[in-house]
Amino acid sequence: MGVIFALSDIPSLASSFEPFYDLILRKLAHIAEYMLLTALLFWALRPYMAHRAHILLTATLIAVLYACSDEWHQTFVPGREGTLRDIGIDALGIIGVCLYSLDRTAVRPRL
Repeated sequence: MGVIFALSDIPSLASSFEPFYDLILRKLAHIAEYMLLTALLFWALRPYMAHRAHILLTATLIAVLYACSDEWHQTFVPGREGTLRDIGIDALGIIGVCLYSLDRTAVRPRL
C-alpha cells in the first residue's frame, strides 16, 4: 500500500514510449499492483481467519476500498486525476486473484 501511495503521489508518470503504449503500460501496472496487493492481503489474513472464502472476501474488500482511496488521493496531486475507470482497471487485478483462488478451492476428483 505504501508503494502504491508513493507512486500515486508522483505528479507525472509519463514514459518515453508513444502515448498509446504509455497508456497501456500504466493500465497494466494498475492491474499488476492490485493483483499483488490482493494476494498479499490474502496471505496476511490467513492466520486470523478460518474460512478461505472469508479471507478472500476481506482481502477483496480492503483492496477495493484502497483503490477508491488511492484514486481520491490522486485528485489532490497536481497533474494527476482520480477516475472511476482506474478503479475498474484495479478491480481487474483483484478479480484475477479471486478467480485464481476460487479455482484452487474447486473440488477435484482424485485419480
